[in-house]
Amino acid sequence: MLTYDGQLNILDAGTGEVLHEVDVVQAWEEPEEWQQPGPAVKVAGDRAYVTDAAAQKLHVVDIAAGTVVDSFDLPEIPNEIAVVDGSPESPSGDDGHDHGDHDHKDDDH
Repeated sequence: MLTYDGQLNILDAGTGEVLHEVDVVQAWEEPEEWQQPGPAVKVAGDRAYVTDAAAQKLHVVDIAAGTVVDSFDLPEIPNEIAVVDGSPESPSGDDGHDHGDHDHKDDDH
């Protein structure tokens, strides 16, 4: 959870306890117009990726250690973020549908 003071609070999923408070961006406020760039957070695996619109950067946080492991200058002001790790969203062959018994034989014929 990214707080308005610029800290990424890493929580224990089971208890809600704050495990780490990582200084990652400057203090910020929600923009008046929701379309305006602001910080955003996405998590993939053991890393959190935080965009910093004010500084035009991307920060990479090690979740377990609670540290910023890298920061990158961006060529444009980031407005949204998506993280792709090359893994499928669901196991192979599982398209999210319950196929059940689809034998539609008509026993009357």
